[in-house]
Amino acid sequence: MKRYTVKQLEYALAVYECGGFIRASEELGISQPTISRAVSQLEHCNNARLFDRINSRNLIPTPLMISAAPKIRAILADIDAIFSDEPALAQEADPMLDMWQLKRDLVTEKRAQVKQLDEWLASIEKDLSGVVK
Repeated sequence: MKRYTVKQLEYALAVYECGGFIRASEELGISQPTISRAVSQLEHCNNARLFDRINSRNLIPTPLMISAAPKIRAILADIDAIFSDEPALAQEADPMLDMWQLKRDLVTEKRAQVKQLDEWLASIEKDLSGVVK
């Protein structure tokens, strides 16, 4: 399985949107070598170029990068949505959601039963405290 980092995707998209490594570096506030290395690693993972380097200052995106850019943008937006309070995220269909909700409900119910049992036992102890000495 190929492993990509969010940073690799973010940096590749920034290079694509800014038109080059230097402008992406300025936009992100990250050093140009760091961005270049991340994009190179992403290309290496795929055995495919994302950009054709014309010279040290000019590049053009490959057809792969052109088609990947909207998908990368969507992936990054989805990742951002995970950590936001967007109500739409809660409405996403998740096959595990029902199982986890059921488990949470069962645990909550058991905790309530244990609390009732503790209260009942405390009541019995109180009632018996005068009888048993």
